[in-house]
Amino acid sequence: MQTKGLRILLVVLMSISVVTLAMAATVTKDGIALPISATPVTYTWMLGDHPLHAFDATKMTWQEFAKRTNVTIQFINVPEANFDEKYSVVIGSRNLPDMMRTKLVNAKRFGTEGAFLPLEKLIDQHTKVLKTLLTKDIRKDLAAADGHIYCIPTLQELRLSVGWVVRGDWLQKLGLKEPQTLDEYYNMLVAFRDKDPDGNGVKDTIPLTVRTGVRPLFQNVSLAFGSRYESETECWNIEGGKLVYTPTSARFKTMLQWLNKLYAEDLLDKEFASQSANTWQEKLTNGKAGAFVDWMSRTDTFNMANAASKNPAPGFKMIVILPPKGPNGDRKIRTVSAARWDQSVALSSKIKDPATIIKWLDYRYSSEGVLLEAYGIEGKTFNYVNGKPQHVAAILKDPAGRAPSVAAPQDYGLFMPNNAKNEIIIPEFVLEQTRLGYEKIAKAGKDILLDTLPILPYTEAEQQRASAIIATLVPKQEEWAVKFITGQVGFDKWSEFDNAMKQLGADELVKIINAAYERWKKQ
Repeated sequence: MQTKGLRILLVVLMSISVVTLAMAATVTKDGIALPISATPVTYTWMLGDHPLHAFDATKMTWQEFAKRTNVTIQFINVPEANFDEKYSVVIGSRNLPDMMRTKLVNAKRFGTEGAFLPLEKLIDQHTKVLKTLLTKDIRKDLAAADGHIYCIPTLQELRLSVGWVVRGDWLQKLGLKEPQTLDEYYNMLVAFRDKDPDGNGVKDTIPLTVRTGVRPLFQNVSLAFGSRYESETECWNIEGGKLVYTPTSARFKTMLQWLNKLYAEDLLDKEFASQSANTWQEKLTNGKAGAFVDWMSRTDTFNMANAASKNPAPGFKMIVILPPKGPNGDRKIRTVSAARWDQSVALSSKIKDPATIIKWLDYRYSSEGVLLEAYGIEGKTFNYVNGKPQHVAAILKDPAGRAPSVAAPQDYGLFMPNNAKNEIIIPEFVLEQTRLGYEKIAKAGKDILLDTLPILPYTEAEQQRASAIIATLVPKQEEWAVKFITGQVGFDKWSEFDNAMKQLGADELVKIINAAYERWKKQ
C-alpha cells in the first residue's frame, strides 16, 4: 500500500512539474516567455482618472493580462484635474507606488534626485521588444543630464494632430480648388470675404478664425515661412548645428507681415488674440467662419455640431487641406513625437523585483500585448475580418448609443489612455473627415512631415533659469507679435522689439538651450 501510494504521489508531482514546465515554455512570437512570474504578484500603478473611463483591474483586458502573465496591477486612480497636485505630494513624500504616470521632464528631474529607478540596464537585460522599440534617438531624448533613463513613454504610430482646415462646401460653391500655396490661400480668404459663401446676402463671414490666442496660429503658419513655433518652450530652428530663437528672426518677421496683411484686409478674425475657445467654436459651428488651423479631428466635431444645431447650414462640411507652400517653397505639417512624453511610466527606486515588472511592461509593448489592449480577446471583443481585427457589434453599435471609443474602454478596459503602443490605428475610432485628412497627408509623402525637436537634458539649474526667463519673455514676445499683426506697432520698430527680447533674457536663454543641445548630441 505504501509503495502504491508513493507511486501515486510521484505521478501527481510529475504532472505538476509538467504543467509548470509547459507554462514556462509558452513563448509569444516576440520571444516573451509566459507567464512572466512563476507565482502571482501584484504591483501598484498611479494614473489619471479619465472622466469617461477610469482604469479598472476588474475589466476584461486587465483580467486577461493577469491571467497570461501572473502579474496583477492594482490601479491608483487620481482625478485628472488633481493629478499634478497629487503627483507633487507623492513625490515629496518619497512614499511612491511601484509605478507612476509621469511627464518626461519630471522623470528626469526626480529621477536624478533618487525618486525613480534607472531603467536602461533593466531594459537591455530583461526585454525582447522594448530594447528594440526604444531606438537610439528615443533613448537620447529619454536620457537625463546624468545619462540615465527614468521612464518609458507611450509609443505611437499616428504622429499627425493639427492641420489646416477649411469649409469644403464653400470651396465647391465658389468654384475654388483646394489652395496649394499661400497666395492661393489668400485668394480663397478674399473669396470667402467677398462672395457671400453662406448665402445670406450680407458681407459678414469671417474668412480665417483662431482659437484662443496666437499660439495655434503661429504653430502652423510659421512653417510656411521656414520657421517654427512649437510652444512657449520650443521656439527654435536648427541652423548650422545650433538652436536659433525664431521669434526675432527675419523669417518670423515675414510671417507677421503676412498676418498683418490679412488682419488689415478683414481676412483674419478681429478677435483672434483674445476670444475664448467657446466663442471660436460658436463662429465655426454656426457657419460664419471659413477656415482655421487646429486639431484635424475638429473637422468632424464641427460637422456633427452643425448637423445637430437648431439651424444647420446646408451642405456644411469642414475638410483638411494640405499646408500651403510658403514664399520660398516651404511646406511642412507639424507632427508629434514617436513617443508620448507626457504619458510615460516611471518605477519607484524602492520597487521590489523590478525585473518582473519590466518584463510585464515588455509584454504590454509586444504585438500580443498591443492587440489585447486595443481589441481584447478574439471571439469575445473582436474577430478577424479579411485578416484584420474588428471589434464586435456590441462595441461598434452600442445599444446605449456610445461611440466605440467610449464603449470599448468603459465596458472592457480596451484602448485606454496611457496604452503602451498605439501601433494599431482603429478605423472605427477615427471619423470620416479626420481619416480623409490623414490619408491626404500620407499621399503627399514623408517630406511634408516636420521632424520634432529633441527633448533636451537640462541640468536642474538650467531648467530653473530657463523656466524663469520663459515666464517673462514669452508673454511679452507674444504681446509684441499681436501689436505687429494688428498694426498697433509698425515693423519699423522691429529692432526695438529685438532689443526688448534681449533685455528679457533671450540671448541667455539661447546659451542655456544650446548647452543642453550639445549635451543631447553627445549622449
